[in-house]
Amino acid sequence: DDWTLLDEDGVSDTSKLCEGAPPTLYAAAPGDVVLARVRDVDDQVDVCLSEGEFGRAVALYRALPRRVRRHRLQDLVRRHLDALLDAGRAAEAAAACPDLLGKAATLWEYWIFAFD
Repeated sequence: DDWTLLDEDGVSDTSKLCEGAPPTLYAAAPGDVVLARVRDVDDQVDVCLSEGEFGRAVALYRALPRRVRRHRLQDLVRRHLDALLDAGRAAEAAAACPDLLGKAATLWEYWIFAFD
């Protein structure tokens, strides 16, 4: 098979692929086209959420906050703490609160009632 690697503009010059947003590549052969996209941090967070690894999702966000577009830290923290409480791990959830909630008074108020 004669496969040709093309970028989203139909150009086979891949020297510019490291610039800007992650590339979308098309591998084309007679009768077939394969679309390939690089996974970004949002995709990795989605995988963590789908596998119930909420703490890991929070860690990913905190490591690369400027690269996350589809998720909010507050929502990830809520899912993580909810999962810990649902699993009966209240002590672990409480121990994580100072780091996860910081100085946000409204979040502290919400979670104080959640532990009640």
